[in-house]
Amino acid sequence: MTGSFTRLWPGRSDVDADGLLANWNPAEGVGSTLARPRVAVNYAVTADGAVSLEDGKSGGIGDDGDLAVFKALRDRVDAVLAGTSTVAVEGYHRIIRDPVRQEQRVARGLAPNPLAVLISRSGVLPLEAPMINDANQEIVAFVPTGTPQCSALNVEQVELASVTPTEALAHLGRRGVKSVLCEGGPKLVAALAAEDLIDDLFVTIAPILAGGGAMGISNGPSLQSPAQLTLSHMAERNGSLFVRWTRPL
Repeated sequence: MTGSFTRLWPGRSDVDADGLLANWNPAEGVGSTLARPRVAVNYAVTADGAVSLEDGKSGGIGDDGDLAVFKALRDRVDAVLAGTSTVAVEGYHRIIRDPVRQEQRVARGLAPNPLAVLISRSGVLPLEAPMINDANQEIVAFVPTGTPQCSALNVEQVELASVTPTEALAHLGRRGVKSVLCEGGPKLVAALAAEDLIDDLFVTIAPILAGGGAMGISNGPSLQSPAQLTLSHMAERNGSLFVRWTRPL
C-alpha cells in the first residue's frame, strides 16, 4: 500500500497503511464478547470538525494517505455500511473493483468484494447510485415492513418491524458477517452510537479549515452516558493525523 506514515503511537516508526492496521483484527470479539459483527466507523474531518466541504462531499478533505487507509479498511471487512444519503451524494460504485485487491481479500479468507449494507427507515433507496444495478455488487437493504420491492436484482431487501442498527446487525451476524465498516453519514453514526454499537473509530484529521458550522461525525441526540474509548494508534503524514480509538471489548 503506497504512502509512508510516521506512527506516533504505539511506538514511533515509519509504516504504510497495511503496517498501520497490522494490529487491528476487525473480527476480534465475535463469538465471544460480541453477539453481532464488530463495527468500525471511518471518517475524514477538517481541523475544525467538518465532514464535508461546500459541495456537500467529503472527497476534498482527505489526501492520498487518507485514501490508502480508506482502501485498507475496506480490504479487511466482510461488509460496508453507509447511509442512503451518503451513498447517493458520494455516488457509490462497487466497493472493490481492483482484481489485485480482490485476490488479497480472498487470501485473507474473505469474499472478493464486501457486502454493501443499507439501512433505510423510510424504505427509500438511492437508486441513482452506480452500485445499484451493478450485478457484481451484492447489496442488503434493511427497510420497513411493507416496503415495495426494489427492481434491482442485486438488492436483497430485508423487512424489519423496527428498522434499527441493532436489528440490522443481528441479522448480519446470523448470516455470518463478522465485521462491518461504517462510512457514514452523521445520522447513521449517531444511531450506532446511541445503540452502543461502535467498536472502532478511525478518524483522519486534515490540516484544513472549512468554516460555516459544517456538520460533524455524528448528528443526533447526546448520549446519556458517554462511551469511553482507548487510543489504539496515532500516525502523521503530510500534516494529517490518523487516529484509531477502540472501545474495550
